[in-house]
Amino acid sequence: MAAGARGPLRRSPGGGRFLSPDVARAIAFIEAEGVPGVGQSSWGPTGFAIVGTDAQAVRLLGALHHRFASYTNLSFDSVRGNNRGAEITAL
Repeated sequence: MAAGARGPLRRSPGGGRFLSPDVARAIAFIEAEGVPGVGQSSWGPTGFAIVGTDAQAVRLLGALHHRFASYTNLSFDSVRGNNRGAEITAL
């Protein structure tokens, strides 16, 4: 176990970058498709990829659905970033 600035960093059970082996497989597939912007939300279970255009997202989404069709524990979606800063509202 490594120590970070805010406390201990946890390792996945298999010692990899991602908590879920299936998310790790999906991320590896995405990286093999040439997408360098990938990651995982905190300690999962959500993995993500950042692409540049809607067309890239549609193509990648189709490829993921095809490749991981038998993985009933995985789902894929394409969403757009908020692209706005935070808003502070007085209560």
